[in-house]
Amino acid sequence: MERVQGDNLIGHGSILMAATMTANISNYLFHIFMSRYLGPSNYGILNSLLALFMIIAIPMTSIQTLVARYISKYLALNDIAKIIPFLAFTIRQVAILGISFFAIFLISLRTLSSYLNIDELAPVLITGVALFITMFLPIAQGLLQGAQRFWYLSASIAGGTVGRLFVGILLVLLGFGVNGGIAASALASFLSILICLYPIYLFLRELWGTKNRLEINPKEVYGYFTPLFTAFFLFAILTNVDVIIVKHYFSSIEAGYYSAAALIGRAFLFLPAALVMVMFPKVSEMYSRQENSLVLLKKALFFSLIISSCGIVSCLLFPQVIISLLFGEKYLAAKPLIMFFGLSLTPLAMVNILINYHIAREQVSFIFPVMLAAIILFVSLIFFHQSLLQVLFILGLSGFFLFLFLLGIIYREARQEECF
Repeated sequence: MERVQGDNLIGHGSILMAATMTANISNYLFHIFMSRYLGPSNYGILNSLLALFMIIAIPMTSIQTLVARYISKYLALNDIAKIIPFLAFTIRQVAILGISFFAIFLISLRTLSSYLNIDELAPVLITGVALFITMFLPIAQGLLQGAQRFWYLSASIAGGTVGRLFVGILLVLLGFGVNGGIAASALASFLSILICLYPIYLFLRELWGTKNRLEINPKEVYGYFTPLFTAFFLFAILTNVDVIIVKHYFSSIEAGYYSAAALIGRAFLFLPAALVMVMFPKVSEMYSRQENSLVLLKKALFFSLIISSCGIVSCLLFPQVIISLLFGEKYLAAKPLIMFFGLSLTPLAMVNILINYHIAREQVSFIFPVMLAAIILFVSLIFFHQSLLQVLFILGLSGFFLFLFLLGIIYREARQEECF
């Protein structure tokens, strides 16, 4: 089988970075258009459904990590006969999970619609369909990542989001409103899968002559997957549950203002994420060589803080300019929220770095405190939501104490390693 050489780190990294930037820009343009065209009330509905979508979709990206890890492992060991059985096993498991989830989603349709104060069932149903389709995307992209087909992977990442932007705009202009915005997400996932099919066909065609050995160990696979999924799921709750709570307890107009401010605030999560992409493989490599990687962690945290601080200052000094440029005058009531949203999400950006640091070092000690923080945040928001600023305060406080706790775990483990 033809191998892609692994020494072109800068070239491959640049390709993926360009695709990620294209995807982020497309996502922002999508939200800016929707916020302006739908208005605060309907945009609040759309964003609450997308937050629900992300809480479930983000953990599914752990499947991509799982598939990439095993595909790259089999290729490295020249054990390619296991690739097709592994893919078949993974597709079966995801199909079972997807069908089960969709059935539960259908049963809960009216409950979800009622909780989010959405009068129609159609947009909630379309969200469920989008989630079902999206569950299979990580398998396709994980295969391309593990096989180092980075050009095709980049095309899938960028193509899906650009497709969502144009399809979403078209459907909304045709009068489909919120339904069109949600349907665009389903079509985006489908388009991303389609882009993956041809390179996957080329890759698997080289394996068809091999003798497949059914030696997949489900216990091993789930042992690696479970902490990954749990970590991604808990972090998705921490960074998205506030939008759902706001949609439930506040008016549609207020939820729309909060959603607009949240779009700006999410940048404080996305921008430092590039540091995580660089840090993760380096920490993993250093851990395998039993080298101290704390210097890398300190650098990632420092530069993340610098990036976030620049954003915080910009939001504090120029909130009205930001609102006018991105959302228009009808969102000026979101000015106080935009001023403080970045401050509330910066601790969670730091938490994301610490979580990935733990995963890179194959440690799971972080899961319980993150789980506890997610539960405390959810319960706190249910009981304390007198104002939107109070929601932001609770969000920021939860992230701050979780950051300190995870940092303490890393410090304790570092001290213990020094003793040996």
